[in-house]
Amino acid sequence: MFSLRQDELPPGRSREGYGPRRTDWQPYRGLAGRSLAEHTARLVRQLGFDPVVQEFDEAVEEITGSGVPAAPAVLLLDRWALLDNRRRVLVRRFDRGRAPWVSVLEPWSSDDPDNIAREQEFRELGDRALPVRHREGRPTFRPGGAFELTARSAFEEAVPRAVMRARHAHLEARAAVGGPGPAGTRRPSLRPPSVPAPQVDDDDTGDDQGDAEPLDPAE
Repeated sequence: MFSLRQDELPPGRSREGYGPRRTDWQPYRGLAGRSLAEHTARLVRQLGFDPVVQEFDEAVEEITGSGVPAAPAVLLLDRWALLDNRRRVLVRRFDRGRAPWVSVLEPWSSDDPDNIAREQEFRELGDRALPVRHREGRPTFRPGGAFELTARSAFEEAVPRAVMRARHAHLEARAAVGGPGPAGTRRPSLRPPSVPAPQVDDDDTGDDQGDAEPLDPAE
């Protein structure tokens, strides 16, 4: 997860959707108080994985290092956090590293008045921070592109595709260096990209997952 705490918000940014931790970010409505990271983890568990939620800043060294990390990942990126120059440098370093085992999702709610007022500015900021991902179209979803994550439903449809792209790239990278895939795991049963992502009931705890494969879904 690459986002902001409430005490890090820039002037003019609403506190709604943010909390005391960066992983508390929730850009969409209707999730009964759950953060986007928690909601994503539930979706990922339904695909047969065992997700771990981390802040991007804590995981960046591993995912930008020279080796292949222990598990694939999905980065949830809040463009408002790119206003922090120091942290934007970390994102650019990640982008230059071309780590294919990390998918990137960039939620951008069309219900957020702050987003609407500054959409073009943040679209350009995202292009500057992630030029390789945006140019190659892999695997970033952004406003104005082929995939828009302006609504919760679009995000939920994008998650399975992002997860499986990261997983396949990670397996290929591990095979290329002679490393084994995740041990003791089963291949999850997947639906084709044209089928909507699994829907999560607010009362579903998603705790019973059987033999799940490691994945870091929300760094």
